[in-house]
Formats: sequence, structure tokens, C-alpha cells
Amino acid sequence: MNESTREILMVLAVAAVGLVAAAAIALTPWHPHAPGTSAVVEVYAPSR
Repeated sequence: MNESTREILMVLAVAAVGLVAAAAIALTPWHPHAPGTSAVVEVYAPSR
């Protein structure tokens, strides 16, 4: 039980770190001046 739970938690932690890193890498190059807000606005409002 403990070993399987530890493995699941490790997989989830690695997946979370990977998703955050992938999102940062994917969103940064398009808007270097404001990578967070501008990229999110473009995703949710592409017509603007």
C-alpha cells in the first residue's frame, strides 16, 4: 500500500512539474514582454 501510494504521488508530482515547465516554455516566446497575462488573453480571446 505505502509503496504504491508513494509511486502514484511521485508520478503526479513529476507530471505537475512537467506541465508547468511545458506551459512556461510554450507561453513565453510569443510575448516576451508579458508572457503570463498576454498569452492567457490570446488563448481565451484570439479575436482581439
